[in-house]
Parts: sequence; C-alpha cells; structure tokens
Amino acid sequence: MIHPAEAKASLPAAEFIGAERFLLASCLALMTLAVFLLHFDDPLLHAVYRLTHAENAAVWRGVSMLGSGLTLTPVVAAVALSLVWRGRNMSALALALGWAATSLTVEYLKWLLDRSRPPVTPWSFARGNAFPSGHAAQAAYVYLSLALGFLGPIFPGAPGRRRLRMFLRKAGWGILLGLPVVVGFSRVALGVHWASDVAAGWAVGLFFCALALVLRGPSRPREAWVQREESDGTGES
Repeated sequence: MIHPAEAKASLPAAEFIGAERFLLASCLALMTLAVFLLHFDDPLLHAVYRLTHAENAAVWRGVSMLGSGLTLTPVVAAVALSLVWRGRNMSALALALGWAATSLTVEYLKWLLDRSRPPVTPWSFARGNAFPSGHAAQAAYVYLSLALGFLGPIFPGAPGRRRLRMFLRKAGWGILLGLPVVVGFSRVALGVHWASDVAAGWAVGLFFCALALVLRGPSRPREAWVQREESDGTGES
C-alpha cells in the first residue's frame, strides 16, 4: 500500500488520467506527422541512410534488435508473469492484450496498405511491407508501458534520501523514452523503413499503451503496476 504520507505528494490518479489523454493526443499528433512526412520521405531516407556504412551497420542492427519481437516478447511475458505472481492480474492482462493488439494491428495495416520498402540496398533483413514500422510500434508500446508501470509519474525533486530515488526515476524515464526513438532512427538508417513508417509505428504503440491504461481500470486508480513502498523509514508501507 502507498504510504499515507506520500498520498498528497504523488497525486497518482490525476497524473495517470492525464497520461492516458496525453498518449492519445500524442498518437494523433504522430499520425498527422506520418501523413506530413509522406511528402519528405525520400530526402529524409537518403539523409539518414547515407550515415550507415559497413563499419557501423552492426551497431544499427543491434539497436534495431531492441525493438524486435524476438527481444520484446520474452520481456512482456516475464513482466506479465511477475504481475500475476504479485496478484496484479488485470495489469498483466492489460499488458499482454495491448502487446498482442499492437503486433496484430501492425500486421493488418501492412497487409491493408501494401507499401513497398525503400528502394535502397538494406543493411538488415526485413520481411513484409513497410507501413507501419513494427519495430517502432513494439518499442513504443513496451518501453512506455514499462515506464508508466514501474516508474510512475515523474514527480518533482524531494529533499533528503529521496533525492536519489527521484533522480533514478527521471533517468529511467529518459532511457525508456529514448529507446523507441533510437530504434525508429535505426530502421531508417538500415534502409528498411521510411520515416513516415516509423512515425506511424510510434502512433500505434502509443494508442495501445493508452488503451492498456484504460483496461487496467479506475479502481486502485493509476498507481504503478507494481506497488512500491515509498516510506521515509517510518516502518509503514
């Protein structure tokens, strides 16, 4: 249970309700960006693609793997099982269903829109059509879900021993927000996606992340998926 002394400081309900609305607004903004980028895909592709060469292609492939289903499916499965073990069944179900919906939606859109891959020699193997980027969608969904679930809102700094905890939380947010960005960039750098594919992929990931928050439900309102003890050494939790 959240320590009573933290209740006023954290205000989790208001911040997480705001998170859902922000995610949906960001999804709409990214879809608008994807449409806008359709007119600039070719120059953007060549500007980014020319940064890749034989010496750094392996690095971009490694970054790209951080958004691969081969990497993220075991992560989602492990986190979901951990949540079930902790008795957070609805949170585990929301995470798993959001992940499945993200992956299936990407595959359906690829089939429906049938967009070709960029006409360059790819530095990495990629199957199927281009739009949207599955790696970008999966990375956005999983890493943002982990940030919202395990880090909670980014609270203002606090005095005393909690300063380090606040710093680590903000650093964690920075890392988990940055990972989808670099994964998306790597897909263009490897020549397997257009920039608009990546923006649309991020939009899909954010949309289902917002729906997962809604599915988690208003009861036990918006605390992190794993309840944390945030006492200041009083012995209560």
